[in-house]
Amino acid sequence: MRDHGLVESAAGFGLSGHACWVYEDDEELVRGASEFLVAGERLGQRLIYVGPSLPDALRGHAVDLVGLDDVYGSDPATLLAYYSAATDAALADGYTGLRVVGEISSAVQDPRVWEQHLAWETLADRYMAQRPLAGLCCYDSRVIAPELIASAR
Repeated sequence: MRDHGLVESAAGFGLSGHACWVYEDDEELVRGASEFLVAGERLGQRLIYVGPSLPDALRGHAVDLVGLDDVYGSDPATLLAYYSAATDAALADGYTGLRVVGEISSAVQDPRVWEQHLAWETLADRYMAQRPLAGLCCYDSRVIAPELIASAR
């Protein structure tokens, strides 16, 4: 996350890019995720939401839910392999790329896990600079300690 930062609008991405969305309530999560997904729809990207569940307000988008436990909890290399394969599959299916909203707060709230997560974020930044993958990592400020969020800047 050192190569990108926290954003106030999730709408200004092209086919690739990576940022953090820190939110304080469910309405704010939905606003950021929706902006990000709408931009991806316009670009012709496959949309996925990684999290414990898909918020009802996002069900109007053509978005696939991927369970948090199906993706996170792995080392950075395994995560990269997952997202690389998902990007390749989206391209093979005729999409312009892959757009991912990841609400991963519960998976990274432990400070020991957070450090490994920062390594993943750096690896993801490098990958996204070369491939049509855009990611919005969403962090609930009610769950993630402020000092952890500050370390992502």
